[in-house]
Formats: sequence, C-alpha cells, structure tokens
Amino acid sequence: MNTVSPALNARVASSASLLISLSYMGACTTADGLVYGCAMGKTTQVAFQIDDDSLTEIDALVTGQYRSRAEVIRVAVHDWLARRHAEQVDVVLARGYGVTPTGPDEDVWAELSVQGLEAGELDW
Repeated sequence: MNTVSPALNARVASSASLLISLSYMGACTTADGLVYGCAMGKTTQVAFQIDDDSLTEIDALVTGQYRSRAEVIRVAVHDWLARRHAEQVDVVLARGYGVTPTGPDEDVWAELSVQGLEAGELDW
C-alpha cells in the first residue's frame, strides 16, 4: 500500500504554494491501496504553503509511485483521516468496556475466537 511518510505529513511551513483538491467523500482506493482517477464527488480546491524539502519529497513520489502532487497529498490526508477515525473508535470502545466490563464467560469466548482466527492462518 502506498503511504506517505509521517515526516512528510507533518511538515507544512512556507515556500512553494500548492493547489490540491480534497474530496468530501474520501479518496477512491482499490484492494492494493492505490488511489486512481475516479469520481470523487464534490471537491473543493485548497491552497496552502509547504516547505521546499517536503515538496521535493512529494515530487520524488510523483515520479515513482503517484501521478501528481495532488494525488500524493490526497493519499496522505486520506491515511491521516483513516488513522484518526480508528483512534476515535478505539476510544469509544475502551470507554464502553470501562462502563460495562466483560465477564469471565465473555473472556473465555473471546480467547476461543482469537485461537480460532490464529488456527485459520488468515493473512491480515
């Protein structure tokens, strides 16, 4: 799966101005995790400043893995939003289990489920 380095995600300063389109519906991805040209729904063009080092790193990705600067940034934003969503789900689950902890019977069934998944040799 193509991902953009966390360092690149974090670096936003000044220098080169870049215009991109961000989708309100999320990036369109395939099973291999790549983003291809597909209908994104309603989009808004966003202008922002980015430092030259980050832009150089983005340009290197464009020549090797992506079709455009905008695609690199869309993938980075999509990855960040997905991680943020997963973290929010984890917080809600932890809060829920804190209010109603599992009992001994549920713990046994959970362990059996894990053992069954491991025995199935699933490739996650």
